[in-house]
Amino acid sequence: MAQNSWPFENIDTTETEYSQLFRNFGAGVVGVPTGTQLGTSAGTGLAVNVQAGQAMVRGHYYFNTAVESLGLATANPTNPRIDTVVLRLDPTANSIVLAVVTGTPASSPVAPTLTQTDAGIFEFALANVRVNAAATTPSTITDVRSFIGSRVGIWNTAGRPTPTTGAFGYNTTTGSPEVY
Repeated sequence: MAQNSWPFENIDTTETEYSQLFRNFGAGVVGVPTGTQLGTSAGTGLAVNVQAGQAMVRGHYYFNTAVESLGLATANPTNPRIDTVVLRLDPTANSIVLAVVTGTPASSPVAPTLTQTDAGIFEFALANVRVNAAATTPSTITDVRSFIGSRVGIWNTAGRPTPTTGAFGYNTTTGSPEVY
């Protein structure tokens, strides 16, 4: 079918169709960059804590009312790595959960590539966590949250959205508006 429209009374609407509809209302954390919503901090040992909060991921809503502790993989004995804390949408499991994508140890580590498929697993980044060689605690936590809002986005330099044609927003790192 070349044309489709939804939702209408007495017509079945799929999860994918609702997801496509709500993607147009924005994606990101519900809150502001200076707030704690889904913010990440060092936990006990080699773990991070993610604060309570809400987010929209690919048209699906996530809601958490408590601090969640996420364990990180054991540090490499020789090289540091960067892990990414994500909200992982799995439409097959009908869930969004907090997770850690473990990076690859290297002398100059980079954040791991996230899985971001249209109708399958989609990982939404909240923070990058540096795990130094032989570390027993996380080293540096970089906030990469982007925030839901009106048609004007709010992000920091590390958490810029995927480049699009003319996404307008306010960069909290530079303190200025930008088109990305």
